[in-house]
Amino acid sequence: MYCSSLLKHRKCMNMSLLRYFMSSRPVVSEVLTAYLKQCNEPPWTSYFVKYKSVCNDQFGMSNFNWKVGSSNYQILRTGCFPYIKYHCSKKEEEDLSSSDRFMRFIKVANLGKLSAYHVYFMV
Repeated sequence: MYCSSLLKHRKCMNMSLLRYFMSSRPVVSEVLTAYLKQCNEPPWTSYFVKYKSVCNDQFGMSNFNWKVGSSNYQILRTGCFPYIKYHCSKKEEEDLSSSDRFMRFIKVANLGKLSAYHVYFMV
């Protein structure tokens, strides 16, 4: 009895993962790269993308470096439901780990001011 329910659970999990990875939606990192290339690697830009339109493979990332062609961009990324907002600045690569942790701390500290609905979609 226990084995059969465990096997059913594993099969459901495998199907869920397969559905996630075989989704027709692009991953948000590919959208970021394509957008910067399409704009001919500008010195600065910003844009929004809908949560529903992409698979969020950058979950939890707030401030990070992103290579596109021969350029490096410092990305500031935040959730602005129903969108993910990106600010992209062409700069030399730096260690942004402390800045990323600080931004994550601010997001967690602000959880008390958000509804449960917004918390679910927080980046």
